[in-house]
Amino acid sequence: MKQITLNEYMTDNAWFNRDGTMTIAPKWVRGDRCGNCDKWQILPIEEQPPDGWGVMGLCGSHMSKNKQKTSQSSFCQEFKNKYE
Repeated sequence: MKQITLNEYMTDNAWFNRDGTMTIAPKWVRGDRCGNCDKWQILPIEEQPPDGWGVMGLCGSHMSKNKQKTSQSSFCQEFKNKYE
């Protein structure tokens, strides 16, 4: 069995709670998602939806000129891993 690095662990398993804390991601989420992208930043807790409705952030991609709100589980073709 191969031991994984901290970067591999964070990329595959990092998942934000609405208060900004992190937990282990559900198995169904992709590694190349907004929550792991260096163009994405989590919104403050007062701007988050209610518990169970996901965690939102702002995408700083050039495709979203006005910093579009996206879920941490969304993804696009401009993904750049912030843990590398």
